[in-house]
Amino acid sequence: MRRFLIKGFIFFLAVASISYGVDYMIQEGIKTSNYREVTKWNEVITGGIDAEILIVGSSRALVHFDCEYIEKVTGKTCYNLGFDGTTYPLQKLMLELYLSRNQKPQELIWSLDFHSFSFSSDFYGFEQLIPYFDNLYIKGILALHKTPYYQFFIPLFRYSYNPKMKVIGLYSFLGNYEREPVIIKGYRHQDKVWDNTFNTFVSKNPQGEKVSFDKGLFQDFEHYAAKLNSTLKISWIITPYYVDAQKIFTNSNEIIELYSNSAKSLKIPFVDKTKDSIIFSKAYFYNGIHLNVKGVQNFSNSLFQ
Repeated sequence: MRRFLIKGFIFFLAVASISYGVDYMIQEGIKTSNYREVTKWNEVITGGIDAEILIVGSSRALVHFDCEYIEKVTGKTCYNLGFDGTTYPLQKLMLELYLSRNQKPQELIWSLDFHSFSFSSDFYGFEQLIPYFDNLYIKGILALHKTPYYQFFIPLFRYSYNPKMKVIGLYSFLGNYEREPVIIKGYRHQDKVWDNTFNTFVSKNPQGEKVSFDKGLFQDFEHYAAKLNSTLKISWIITPYYVDAQKIFTNSNEIIELYSNSAKSLKIPFVDKTKDSIIFSKAYFYNGIHLNVKGVQNFSNSLFQ
């Protein structure tokens, strides 16, 4: 019996050692890959970006603010902190992570959406943060996800949500995965055409959709924005939505009005681009809520020139 227990213990140690070893290879491999926005997390956590203009927001910020163009027009350094699928609670943590490793920007542009103050525990793309789990702010972000928290501590199993990451991590660790960044200065270039996903959404929601809006989250945002506004220049903006996307969200006008009134009260500049002429043409969008590169060029010219 004693010999059996010893062999079992040795087997357990061997499996644990292999698991931790492979997990380490996946972790470090992901960090050197171009998977999703991993290069952004490397840059933010390493520090030294120290952008004069910082963009904060969701995927609409990520694909709508071309920092190379902004730098060319303004003469100021720029970085885009936009991240897929996020709402205010995560964006706040991401901003605090940035400020913990980088100098405070001169100007902060917060890209607001209709869904900025709705809350979801299943935010898109969370798995790319797992390799950085030792960071306090990353832990805070992952704690908001519905995945059981203990899972993030278990080697290999913590990547079960997206097994593809295991393959990418190992390939990258061994030097066999593309490492050319897909985002530049935090911006993701989207040279796409209309893909009809919005049409599918409309067909599933013929009566439209009322956007969930958490007033408590918005009040916290107002307090946070007021605090930021005392030390740097902050502005709010809603970038263009395709016209029919605005109609499908039945309380979109109420949300815009709320943002506008709050900005006036706080003396924060607010820019509403939801009435620009490009909202009527699919040529500028690849779905109902995201501009393509042609749309970004048009929007950028109207905003920064």
